[in-house]
Amino acid sequence: MYVVCYKSPDYIRNKTQLDELKSFGHINLQIVKNTSRGLIRYFEVFSKLKKQVQTFKPNIIILGFRSTEIFWLVKLLSQPNTQIIYDAMMSPYMALRFEAKFGLLGKALSIPIFFIERTVLRSSDLILTDTIGHSNFYADTFKVTSNKIVVLPVGASEKRPKPIANRFPTRPIKFLFYGSFLPLHGVDYLIDSIECIDEKSACFTFVGYSKKYASRLKKLSMRKNIEVIPWVEYEKLIGEVIPAHDVGIGGPFGNTKQSNLVITGKTSEFLCQGKTTLVGSIKTDISFKDKHNCLLIKQGSANEIAKAINWCIENKNKLSEIGMNGQKLYNDELSKTVIKTKLTNIF
Repeated sequence: MYVVCYKSPDYIRNKTQLDELKSFGHINLQIVKNTSRGLIRYFEVFSKLKKQVQTFKPNIIILGFRSTEIFWLVKLLSQPNTQIIYDAMMSPYMALRFEAKFGLLGKALSIPIFFIERTVLRSSDLILTDTIGHSNFYADTFKVTSNKIVVLPVGASEKRPKPIANRFPTRPIKFLFYGSFLPLHGVDYLIDSIECIDEKSACFTFVGYSKKYASRLKKLSMRKNIEVIPWVEYEKLIGEVIPAHDVGIGGPFGNTKQSNLVITGKTSEFLCQGKTTLVGSIKTDISFKDKHNCLLIKQGSANEIAKAINWCIENKNKLSEIGMNGQKLYNDELSKTVIKTKLTNIF
């Protein structure tokens, strides 16, 4: 049984896992997923879960991202011998303690959250996470046995529409950033870097909204070639917006505790579509190689981002090959095929 209780129930992390689990002929997969938003989703999932557990009595329950809040509810409703697999793609404790989520209140809340999260992790039969960095963080911080942590990449939609953007443009190169403007993304550094770029050589699209950056981006757009789109449907983002750009800004650049552990979802999506991708450097076992399959950028530096952008402008003829190499990297190390192989080893 796969259980999702999240504000975005079709989040790509859960979707890629479900896509592969559905292809397994040897398991009877039941899905409990919220359709409502807000607090009512917890009541919805409780009602569905209670009925499904009583009917199917699952041997294994996978708690998809994000499920910390409902862990004990699932544990309570499940059979005593049911194995619980918990997806710890992100740490609530880390977000509150190190990522300035909710400010000083968040730091205070991080103290009890630490013990709650530790108990959840230790009570899980198996833990899923997305990078070796996160795996090491959970093992070191919460003293979780490392052999019960499985690193499973996030993956991407793997819809690969024909690129709209000209691979060898004579026009300004089109750069794309999309996301939720979290501290780990390092949007401050990105905006600072654009200040240094000739507006005739590059144009930038930002998809997403942040009150913190709205005014600054608006002012910058008066002087630079920038378009800000507050919101785009996911299917349009994948099928139209990404293909219309030359370079994906994957990040992260924030140089925070969390940014040094993650490979962003947009990085996987850009690589999957064969886009040259700006990637924030982290310690990882994934074979990122600067100017071969991506542009690797030291985090926490607007100057380093600007240098990478200018390199793209000056080396237009190399972008196509880098994009193709990046796509191969995705296929070999970050794709749904990799996810399926790792899930097969579990089931």
